[in-house]
Amino acid sequence: MIESRKPTLRRRLDATYRRGEFPILDTLQSEGATDYVAFISRVGESLRLGEGEGFAVSWAGDAPYGFADAQIEVLAGILPALTLAMTLRTTNRAARTLITTYLGSDAAERVLAGNIVRGRAEPIQAVVWHSDLVGFTRISDTSSAATALALLNDYAEAPSRRSRRSSRMAGMS
Repeated sequence: MIESRKPTLRRRLDATYRRGEFPILDTLQSEGATDYVAFISRVGESLRLGEGEGFAVSWAGDAPYGFADAQIEVLAGILPALTLAMTLRTTNRAARTLITTYLGSDAAERVLAGNIVRGRAEPIQAVVWHSDLVGFTRISDTSSAATALALLNDYAEAPSRRSRRSSRMAGMS
């Protein structure tokens, strides 16, 4: 459906079904399904987040003669509402992940709760850390990006490992 750009796919999983087209349909038929229908709902470019173009949904049924045409129409009719709900859910999840990544969980929750008015401030306890890694320019020029990133991650983690070690040692004395 993605490659053919066709919006629907229906396969009757009765005696006329030719196995082998899609393994999932073979499995469904083996489990007693008699009909399968899938829809793709594409969203406009302004609603896209990343490479996704929309959503695919599918249903299988085990009624003796499969889905009635009226049932297929109902499923197609609810597709816009499902697409809207899934777009909202995935966009919300992506926004939460992005804002938490860049602001941290506490600040992200404040922003998501609507605390984004210019001039409104609330005191918080924070640590601002600035450091210079000696020789980092040479390291980044001569190493792969993965190696440089691993080094930075290890460097950023080092103080917290030291502080955990220090607090354990302090508890021993």
